[in-house]
Amino acid sequence: MNLAVGPSAAQADVGLDDVYRVTHSGGQYQALKGRWEDDNTFEIEYEIVDQTRRGVARITFDADMLTMRYTEVIQGMEREFVARTIKKN
Repeated sequence: MNLAVGPSAAQADVGLDDVYRVTHSGGQYQALKGRWEDDNTFEIEYEIVDQTRRGVARITFDADMLTMRYTEVIQGMEREFVARTIKKN
């Protein structure tokens, strides 16, 4: 799986087989793996290699809403983003 985030469309690979995929982006190495928690929630575990940043992001799909909540485990930060998904006709 490939994940694109932000206006610059930075991309990173996400392992779906319980194995981290490492991508070099923005001057750093990022390791990501993901899994479906249930029919509507996708969880991504991430780690910034050579730093103490790691955490979990949960993306929930509900009708025309997408909610992304992530927590950085080491620093204890928690942020939430809510956006409407784009429906193409």
